[in-house]
Parts: sequence; C-alpha cells; structure tokens
Amino acid sequence: MNDIIGAQQRIDLIYKMYIESAFPLRYNALDIERRRVLENNIISIPPLIEPVAVYPSSGFTLTQAANHLPMPFQDLQWLARELIPNTNTLYKHQWESLQEV
Repeated sequence: MNDIIGAQQRIDLIYKMYIESAFPLRYNALDIERRRVLENNIISIPPLIEPVAVYPSSGFTLTQAANHLPMPFQDLQWLARELIPNTNTLYKHQWESLQEV
C-alpha cells in the first residue's frame, strides 16, 4: 500500500522549506517567528481517503447479456456501451437488476 500520510507530510515539509528559502527575511527575529508558525501549522491539505468497493463480475459481456434477455431488450449492447465505459463486462448486481426488470 502507498504511504499516503507520509506523502502528505513530505509535501507539507517541502512547502515549508520553499517558503523559508524563497522568501528570506532581513531580521532574524522575524525568521524565528515564521519558523515557529510554520512548525505549528499544516500548510498542505490532509489527504481525503475514499474507499472504493470491489464488485464481483457477472461473467457476462454486454453482448452475452443481451442474448439472454427477451427480444425487446436485445439492443442492450448498443444502449449501454456509453454507461459502461472501458469494459464490456457487467457486474453481478447489474446483471441481476437486468434479470429482475
């Protein structure tokens, strides 16, 4: 698994290093105060982790599913190709809902 939290912490550190190096201050007291503020605050946005469910496959392609449906639904393979991009395989829940309808 990728280290998402560590990546965010490294990005935060890089931002802080950039701010200190790109914008030098004339007075040491201001530099110390800026460093204190940067150390106590998060500069980058914490990551948003979104779990994505893995759905089981039905094993049917759109063409196979259309052949198993009644005649009025034979155009499924042409109608659904925009709804199911990048793959022709239906998920199990999609196939079950087609059977119910």
